Amino acid sequence: MQSDAKPILPVRISDYLSLSRIAHRSVHACYFAPKIVTPKLNRPCVMSPKILIVGTGAAGIAAATRLYEAGFRNLILLEAERRIGGRINTVPMGTNVMDFGAQW
Repeated sequence: MQSDAKPILPVRISDYLSLSRIAHRSVHACYFAPKIVTPKLNRPCVMSPKILIVGTGAAGIAAATRLYEAGFRNLILLEAERRIGGRINTVPMGTNVMDFGAQW
């Protein structure tokens, strides 16, 4: 029986190290980047738009926080689960907590 799957190509250690360095630099740059400052509104809004944010994962919570800091107050967050956090899930285990998720 023959398989149509492509053969696994060998990876040179130099390629792996190069990609590893690129990934490390990218993560380091994002993690230690200066905090983005959201500009405040210079004038009051005549009308407050309704803003709908779908999902309360890291991106949804960050978006809601930035909008609130910018002066928007009519925010609605929708979440399909009974908890917030998206892929990040903290579960109590006795007197400790265990973090699950946030893996891609």
